[in-house]
Amino acid sequence: MATTEIASGTSPNGPDIDYRTVAIVFSLLQAIVMVVASFGNLMVIVAFVRYMNLRRATNKFIINLAISDLLTGLAMAYQIASFYVPDISRHLATCLLQFQTISVFTVSSQLSVTFCTIDRYIAITTPFKHNAIMSPRNTAIMISIPWVYGIVIGALPFLGVNNWTEGTACIYELVVTPAQLYLSVLTTWFQTIPCFIMYGIIFKVAWERKKRIRPTNRVLVHLIEVRSSVMMGIVTMAFTACWLPFSVTTFIQVIKFNPTVSFVGNCLVFVGVAHSIVNPFIYAWQKPEFRRACGRLLCPRSSAMRKEQPRVKTISQQSERSDIT
Repeated sequence: MATTEIASGTSPNGPDIDYRTVAIVFSLLQAIVMVVASFGNLMVIVAFVRYMNLRRATNKFIINLAISDLLTGLAMAYQIASFYVPDISRHLATCLLQFQTISVFTVSSQLSVTFCTIDRYIAITTPFKHNAIMSPRNTAIMISIPWVYGIVIGALPFLGVNNWTEGTACIYELVVTPAQLYLSVLTTWFQTIPCFIMYGIIFKVAWERKKRIRPTNRVLVHLIEVRSSVMMGIVTMAFTACWLPFSVTTFIQVIKFNPTVSFVGNCLVFVGVAHSIVNPFIYAWQKPEFRRACGRLLCPRSSAMRKEQPRVKTISQQSERSDIT
């Protein structure tokens, strides 16, 4: 992040802000994000692997997204260290690590959200072809693409594609090339616009089909797919709300660098990074079986006691069970 140079006044014309205050506030917030994101996304990974049906492409994408968010949370430790160890910002490799680790995980998250949207689009618009299109092989390819793309983009500055010179302030917009800044912005926008178009089509098709079909088991399956689409639509909107503001400031910086805008951008990138704590709460809100899975992980003894008690399955419970299997 660029906060160190800008807030401390080492960047020309930077805002007059007390660096010690900024360092304490940012490091505290980053520590909170690190703990919550790490715990929350680890819960998602373990719960889905142990209790959800991994044959479903959607669940695989959710796990991939949770891995990206988990690593984003863990990367906060390096960000916190950069506030208190100034030498980190004075060398090319250690300076770039502040930006590029977050960049790799963010790009992976962006594309994972996009591919999950594609999966939901296929499931709703062409349900009979969904299993064939989203085969295990195709799903594995779609899961690997975000990581390959993110690692390649993240590695370029380390391979010489950067604007680093001796004495350059460790500021994202100054260290990386304008082409990389444009690519960062375009990746965000090219991910966002198609996702919203697809979700518009998804809910239009779902609404029309709901009015047309009669109550059958097929309707139950359709409702399950729609419920999953709603959940992933909320995930997409949350991701967009957290990252689009930063992409706007980045675009402004490409046109003309401004230290004040850079400081604002650092605040906004923190908002984007903080998104890594949001998804587990969305799953808990929208997915009853995820809440039960978390209950099994956190309180295995009480869950075992509830299992021993005989229960009569309701239609709602059968629907939730179908979503798992």
